[in-house]
Amino acid sequence: MGIFSLSAYSRKDHSKIIAANWLLDAPTNKKVSLTLIICTFKKEEYVISNVNKLIDQNVLCEKIKFVIVDNSNKFVLSDKFENEKYITVLRQNNFGGAGGFSRGMLESAFLNENITDNDYLILMDDDIIFDPNIILKTKILLEINLFKYCIGGQMFDSHNPNVLEALGTYFSKEEPLKFSKNSRILI
Repeated sequence: MGIFSLSAYSRKDHSKIIAANWLLDAPTNKKVSLTLIICTFKKEEYVISNVNKLIDQNVLCEKIKFVIVDNSNKFVLSDKFENEKYITVLRQNNFGGAGGFSRGMLESAFLNENITDNDYLILMDDDIIFDPNIILKTKILLEINLFKYCIGGQMFDSHNPNVLEALGTYFSKEEPLKFSKNSRILI
């Protein structure tokens, strides 16, 4: 496990960072496919917004598909995305997050006829706001990587952006999980 970070120090008071990039000169070792899975219960506005971002940026394709499990069993999402080739909406009764994500994983196996070691699932919260480029970057990371990984993201509170809700959570007998860290003091 590792973390990359960037630090910048100014010699003058009026300096500002215009742009920053991480570059890697590495060949892609494999072609991966991703299935994004969202389990939702009455959070249609978030789901529609995020899926529309992916559609608008042409992120969804043969190698990047979306499965939405709608635990509210309404027609809002299925009607909204019924003509989208790479989006599958599954309506069901509310079986909670575990039931919804389990159904999404099972159904994604049926959607991908020839499952290989290069097929990955991304489980996503239904009430998130994200940059669609993160999906493409994740795909590229998996393509250049020689090893199998479980990748986790960061989650900030959209109403209080300095609060980090999740970052690389792990389980330990000695120390219980801790949540909601103020990112201003994570230096």
